[in-house]
Amino acid sequence: MTLAQEIGQGQAVKVLMWIGGEEVEAASGRELGVLNPATGGTIATVPAGEAEDIDRAARAAQRAFDSGPWPQLSIYDRAKLLNDFADRIGDRLEDLFRLETTNNGRPVIETRAQLGRLPEWYRYNAALLLAQRTDVVPMKGPYLNYLQRFPLGVCGILPPYNHPLMILSKSLAPALATGNTVVIKPSELAPLTTIELAKIAAEAGIPDGVINVVTGIGVEAGAPLAEHELIAKITFTGGTEVGKAVAVSAARRLARVTTELGGKAPVIVFEDSGLERAVA
Repeated sequence: MTLAQEIGQGQAVKVLMWIGGEEVEAASGRELGVLNPATGGTIATVPAGEAEDIDRAARAAQRAFDSGPWPQLSIYDRAKLLNDFADRIGDRLEDLFRLETTNNGRPVIETRAQLGRLPEWYRYNAALLLAQRTDVVPMKGPYLNYLQRFPLGVCGILPPYNHPLMILSKSLAPALATGNTVVIKPSELAPLTTIELAKIAAEAGIPDGVINVVTGIGVEAGAPLAEHELIAKITFTGGTEVGKAVAVSAARRLARVTTELGGKAPVIVFEDSGLERAVA
């Protein structure tokens, strides 16, 4: 029985973090309740991860990067695994979009449309990987410059609650395609589909430690991820003030950072525009 089916039966399900290819509790033993915003009811519990759990995940990801096969795979083998991953996501879409809607409260028609695009992100990045070529640039005199590309190492991803899998995949797919390993700290409001995605990746043959998921609140788990010495790049989607703190944490060790921060999207509806059409 899938997680979506268990929750559909009205059970509050205990869901664990995913580190090094294993389900794990938080070091503290503490848990967080995960709510269905439509009912206010608790649908699951997840570990309340902290700095110790982030460190464990980052070191698992670093081991997978240093000694695991993922960065050393040929581009053809890595692309094949990403395409297999995409196929398995496609096979599980019904469960994933229902679970995500139950967890974050978006209309199911919208979630279905969003998640229906997920496999494309992984196939697209697999295709980019196969098309990637190193460059040879002629220089003055009898010299040639060679441009080669290498993975960064361990990447941290901090996606938001409102589009958990879609925004996660925009960072996860290219990170995996280029041979990086990752630690994900999903929003504590909507962590369930992220954990399911990591398990689907394992089923597709992506090696242990390549994808790690630590659940917890921002100040206890997100901040330690942004600050961790092993994180070579971090991506964050969320509020501007938190984004500034993430950027400062990365800057202290000259790590790369990409942020998509809170903005304003005003909509002005004029009197003659038709309210019903504007709402639709």
